Amino acid sequence: MDEEGITNLIPNSEIQQDQFNEDQRKEKVDQLKQSIQEKYPQSFVSQSDINDQIYLLTFPLEIHVGILTTQFEIEIDFQQLKIQILSYFTNNNGLILIQSKILRLSVSRYMLRLNNNLRVGSFFINPVFGQLGFNLQCNNSDQSFFKQNLYESEFISYLDILIMTAIHSLRFHFMRILFMINQINIKLFKVFENYMDKIRYQEESESKSKKIGESNMSWRKLPKDAEILLSRIKKVVKNDMHLEFSGKDYEELGPILQKQVTTDTKCLIQIKPVELNDLEVDKSFLISEGGFCNIYSKDIFYQFVREGQKQMQSQKRPLVIKTDKQPQGDKVKKEIEIVAKLSEVQTLDPKDLANNRLKYFKFSGCCPYIAQFYCVPERPDKVLMERYYHSSLDFFKAKQSEVLSLSTRIFIAHSIAMGLRYIHNYGIIHMDIKSANILISKTLMAKITDFGEAINKSKYSDKEKPGKTLPFCAPEIQQKLEANQYTFAYDIYSFGVLLFELLFDRFPIDFRRQNLKPLEEKLHKLTYAIRYDESVDKLLGPQVIMKYLGRMCLQCMQPDPALRPNIDKIVLVLKDCLTYLDKVY
Repeated sequence: MDEEGITNLIPNSEIQQDQFNEDQRKEKVDQLKQSIQEKYPQSFVSQSDINDQIYLLTFPLEIHVGILTTQFEIEIDFQQLKIQILSYFTNNNGLILIQSKILRLSVSRYMLRLNNNLRVGSFFINPVFGQLGFNLQCNNSDQSFFKQNLYESEFISYLDILIMTAIHSLRFHFMRILFMINQINIKLFKVFENYMDKIRYQEESESKSKKIGESNMSWRKLPKDAEILLSRIKKVVKNDMHLEFSGKDYEELGPILQKQVTTDTKCLIQIKPVELNDLEVDKSFLISEGGFCNIYSKDIFYQFVREGQKQMQSQKRPLVIKTDKQPQGDKVKKEIEIVAKLSEVQTLDPKDLANNRLKYFKFSGCCPYIAQFYCVPERPDKVLMERYYHSSLDFFKAKQSEVLSLSTRIFIAHSIAMGLRYIHNYGIIHMDIKSANILISKTLMAKITDFGEAINKSKYSDKEKPGKTLPFCAPEIQQKLEANQYTFAYDIYSFGVLLFELLFDRFPIDFRRQNLKPLEEKLHKLTYAIRYDESVDKLLGPQVIMKYLGRMCLQCMQPDPALRPNIDKIVLVLKDCLTYLDKVY
């Protein structure tokens, strides 16, 4: 192929790019501006020159006074022979921007759902600056703008189609989007919705309703069941969260509370290594080091032991091996005892049959929200565990913080709360809930681990002296209590700190790791303060739920253990928040 043939294959070659001089470029832009002005006389078309090759035409599509303006933008690039057509949401301050990364991720999910049902154009969010808009991709019609006389080309009629597409696409969804990005609250949403339906677009709404019913408006309206969820979240958080649900409440909400991922695998499984020497480890296998234990990872060839009998099939898999640092240490032994307790299948005592809370809980010995443990009876000095894909929550969060959606954060928190509900119903206080002791599976389900500090309320020991990890430990730890004086509320405080960190990307209490004494004193005197400003922090996500999640965190961190929330109520609020996000976003 000769040089001329190759040049013809390049659509934006220099020959084509140079076919317009400055006067010709301005003439074409003026013709387009005039054509738009004639077609839409109520709109003022403004022109700006980005440079001598790129021109920008903008004009308002629809003006909703006091709410927003949808702005239409045509960028004409004579250098690349391209036309880009976008429409933006603007208000009196300019482009409407989503500042919060959590909100950007949530609204992105909603827009992906919208785009699946659109034939022309797509909603978008700028990932850096956060502006919202609607992209109207030109087809080959934009080339007719450059090749033909503007008034003879098909571009004008095609542009008219794009403008009408933008008007209707943005009109159907702008109120819902404004609500989702905290520009309007639910009361204003209803006021504006009523105005749009009954005043501004009454004739259009009535004609469409006769043809296809009200389903055409379903995307922009707030789902009714979402409003019911919001009402329940508000009611639970505002009214005595520290008290158990009533019997009537449990009848209604019990099935929701007990709904979980099903599993028939015990929390603790006995295995038999093909070679006991496989359990021997050295520093080369070390992956983590705690205050009392060392954590190793090694490939183990083993068989399951069920009802005292080895299973015939063997497998080789990487497992975590946990050992005490000191030869006389008892943390591993204690952890095996606690997890063995959590693996017991129990039947309700006749006196507990009237307990509404326990009616909706199964003592099955299986919990998907607790890490999978393995034991080898011949080696009680070691406990083995499943190795999880994302490692611990603190590691996962540091790695994924920029792309961690609010739904994922609440899903993780709900998994932890479900795990706490399980271990509390078994009479166990974990005593060391923190992000380093939460493992994250490949499916992003949280798994509680490290029961070395746990207290079994039915079997106290005078030797038990719980450790503490600031800022997760409750203020009771500074009171030098006996083991039998701690309550489940200790874990609720730790969960509140963890949930706060998950939601707001910071610890709730100001402290320095290099000097923890000031924090210890504040906890001892109960003078610690939570770094929380509801008017600001609720805007980091959907304000209608962030407000109540923040208040729930504050209640979890109450100085008085008796006033901290009931775990069942925490589970319900998190579950309802997840369902709300799924329905609205």
